[in-house]
Amino acid sequence: MGKDSLFATADSMWAYAKKVRRKVDSLTTDSGKTYRIIKPDTSKTLDSTIIKAYHHVKIFKTDVQGIADTMIFTTYDSTLTLYHLPVLWHKQYQLSGNKISVYYANKKIDKIQIPEHTFIVEQIDTIHFNQIKGRELWAYFKKDTLRRIDITGNAQATYYVKNDKKRLQGVNCIESSKLTVRSKADKLDQITFIKKPKAKVLPMKGLDVKAIELKGFSWQIYRKPKSKEDLFKKVDVKDEVKSEAKAKP
Repeated sequence: MGKDSLFATADSMWAYAKKVRRKVDSLTTDSGKTYRIIKPDTSKTLDSTIIKAYHHVKIFKTDVQGIADTMIFTTYDSTLTLYHLPVLWHKQYQLSGNKISVYYANKKIDKIQIPEHTFIVEQIDTIHFNQIKGRELWAYFKKDTLRRIDITGNAQATYYVKNDKKRLQGVNCIESSKLTVRSKADKLDQITFIKKPKAKVLPMKGLDVKAIELKGFSWQIYRKPKSKEDLFKKVDVKDEVKSEAKAKP
């Protein structure tokens, strides 16, 4: 096992080999328009190892940690998929949704997809959290660093603004049908809202942080595996039930 291997635990887990058809990526032109087509190549197959884990899944890797009810990892396309109220942590970001797919390239995260019920949390301090939610998410990485996030469908954001002295000076609360987030030095740097956003800016003085929490907000850092040893620690069942109830959309 390499020093940056993916470690996982679950109530049940098994791995098996499977031959899969290689996908061919090609371009075609029709009526002056160019289309990208990805389809199986019936003449060639690839050897793949598929790992499946069920119930109380925990994963740990230096760049990503997570929990879920079900996990599937396929080696032929280096894709890790978490099902049933999964929660994923990458550095200071917590991501959740109905399903999370992590795509790797050269053993580093290339992109992440959450098809529904997307929720991102970034902790600023013990009581202040940047929050972004929407329907579908695509997050793009470069050299293991988050570069851009695209969220489409009922996008909402609550994020704090700092002054030149790095002190919180206000919070932006915005709704839009689509948004793009750009990251700089692993911090949310710029958020662009598309299609008639509704926005308001609130000062820090007298701010009620609970009142501006987005529906479904749940900071679950206590469930995050912080080491390989944490994979074998049990979480209190009452805490699990509370987390699942709050995470449901």
